[in-house]
Amino acid sequence: MVTIDHLKNLTGEFQSKLSFVEGNAEALPFNDASFDRVFTTCLLHHVDDVLGVLLEARRVTEIGGEIAFLIPTDPGILNQIVKKLFSFRKMKKLTKIRPQLFYALDHKNHVGSIIEQIEFVFGDDLLTLHYRPFYLRTWNGNLLVVAKIVKS
Repeated sequence: MVTIDHLKNLTGEFQSKLSFVEGNAEALPFNDASFDRVFTTCLLHHVDDVLGVLLEARRVTEIGGEIAFLIPTDPGILNQIVKKLFSFRKMKKLTKIRPQLFYALDHKNHVGSIIEQIEFVFGDDLLTLHYRPFYLRTWNGNLLVVAKIVKS
């Protein structure tokens, strides 16, 4: 098993089963069709080249392999309400910098644009979009969108 992760301090039986590799999601250091599963959480909002990351995930996944992207619905209405009620209040206690500036600088890719690019890259694969927690097919009224792909 190979993972790109920050959990380098694992101990016990898990440590012997994992190898940690540092890499760039836009240029993964793996051969084509190296994995049967690729999974990311909260990544695509932060990268410079969403299309490049999607193409790399597809490249390193074998035919019949599964790919999943968990995408927060920022700047969706429900997402904004949760931030204003909870996250921003906590952040304001920690710094004088407006929380909105942190999100503006850190979340450079819009969820709608990300979904459009996913549909383009994985158009020939089996793609399903799951909206959570309310299952409505809108990112405005949910907190997360999960794109599940089976590579053809």
